[in-house]
Amino acid sequence: EMRNPLNSIINQNGKFEYILEQLGKFLTGADLKLQEIKALPTKEEVLRGLDSLEMVKSMTSFKNELAKVKKIQSSSSKILKFLVNDILDFARLKSNKFKKDVKAFDVREAVSEIIDIQKYQAQQMGIELRSRFEDLEQLNFMITSDEQRIQQVLLNLLSNALKFTRKGHIEISCKPIFREDIQKWSIQFCVRDTGVGIKRTDQGKLFKLFSTLNRTDQQ
Repeated sequence: EMRNPLNSIINQNGKFEYILEQLGKFLTGADLKLQEIKALPTKEEVLRGLDSLEMVKSMTSFKNELAKVKKIQSSSSKILKFLVNDILDFARLKSNKFKKDVKAFDVREAVSEIIDIQKYQAQQMGIELRSRFEDLEQLNFMITSDEQRIQQVLLNLLSNALKFTRKGHIEISCKPIFREDIQKWSIQFCVRDTGVGIKRTDQGKLFKLFSTLNRTDQQ
């Protein structure tokens, strides 16, 4: 290979250009890194962000608690409404002014409303509330009866079931049955639970005024 000053200068220039190119890339990368560093939040900004995050968590917790309170309030107001209706019905019965309000209604909605009233209490106890409807599809789940009185009875039975059930579930079921005595179809409602049940000697108390059942036998 011929070596002369010109070749040496050309070679040196080539190396110098390569070095400048690499240096340029390095400086460009360094500038980008510097911009990234400048874009990083300061300690104060991080702390403010953490404070905001804690505030969001606190607000979320508050909203959850508020939702629980609203559920309790809604359930309590509905229970109060049924209690008032019970008292009014009792007064009407004594004065012979009791009248049924018979109309068509969706049995699923009626049962669902009763379950919703007691759902929060059941959840606190770890009890699952269920509903089951048998052979009502052909009726489109519409039945004709006194919806309010049926709901009052179901609510009372469900409340008693919660009182005597410590674990498991409570189910409200509904199905049509043919009554031989009147030769007509009727709707049968059942409230079943996984509790200890009620003694046969106490079952009659369910239909007596101002009678209560104790839980001394619940183990």
